[in-house]
Amino acid sequence: MDQTIPALLQVFKSTPTLFPAKTIQDLDRKLAGLENENIHIVTKEIKEWVSKQTRPLKENVTLFAQSFREIKNVRKVEASEEEMLTNRFRELREAVKTKITQSQSN
Repeated sequence: MDQTIPALLQVFKSTPTLFPAKTIQDLDRKLAGLENENIHIVTKEIKEWVSKQTRPLKENVTLFAQSFREIKNVRKVEASEEEMLTNRFRELREAVKTKITQSQSN
């Protein structure tokens, strides 16, 4: 299973300096356009989006994705992979919306 969405969510939460306002707005537009898509399409599109970002952002997402794959190999996954990815997508979408709202109120 591809770990790009969970990795991007983790980087978004843990390293906000990699997401200047323009990048957040671009990510928000991308996520908004994917809200009603199949999770496999969403994953592919998010992966493409990440590939076009700055080197530090891409590298951080790649490192987290690798570590998540290693962790998954160690423990049994309870929820279905699609359900987990869908939940992480929703969580990422909400985190981006919240960040945009906060920056607009400042």
